Amino acid sequence: RAVVRTLQFNFLTPARTEDDREADHQAKNQELSRISPKSGSLSHIIRTYKAACTRMIHQITDQPFAWHGRYHDRIIRNYAEMQRIENYIRNNPEVWLQDKFFL
Repeated sequence: RAVVRTLQFNFLTPARTEDDREADHQAKNQELSRISPKSGSLSHIIRTYKAACTRMIHQITDQPFAWHGRYHDRIIRNYAEMQRIENYIRNNPEVWLQDKFFL
């Protein structure tokens, strides 16, 4: 036969003041500022570019639009690598209809 025990906890927590809430808010803002992309960084440039494009797209169409959540960045080390990436960018749309993720 199983024995079931119920534990009850009574907690008395001190009331939070407006100063406590403000300190928490400031700490959260400082942490978000610390981890946010810095001005001039690649992440900041891409975020700014995407925001501007999104605004323009929404102005000219009512069609749903969304960016991929992430991007892949890579330092292009030589001309041959740049050519390979350029060919991929140019030719990739041709195979979208065969892609299992194409909507």
